Amino acid sequence: MPTLPVELLRDAVARAVVQTSLRKAAREISISPNGLRNFINGAVARPATCLKLERWIARRNLKSRMPTEGRFIKLLNEVAVDLTPRNAAALDRGYGAAGGFEAKS
Repeated sequence: MPTLPVELLRDAVARAVVQTSLRKAAREISISPNGLRNFINGAVARPATCLKLERWIARRNLKSRMPTEGRFIKLLNEVAVDLTPRNAAALDRGYGAAGGFEAKS
């Protein structure tokens, strides 16, 4: 059963496809290039297809760089866009109060 909201999944897939070719991405996902393009352009995908897309995104993310404090902050900034100003400030205070994060040894 897919777990990501469709719009979030669509955005993640579109961003990942930009880094490769549509045909290569479709081949890696095991769907047709037309099906992939249609999904990116707003078509409704079946749950099984959404699951394939989620798994492909997860596999791609495993191959990416190890997490760093900078990447974590960038992710927090992306998430904070949807927060109320009060909650965003609380998140910022919590991060600052923790003194940032230390790298694992």
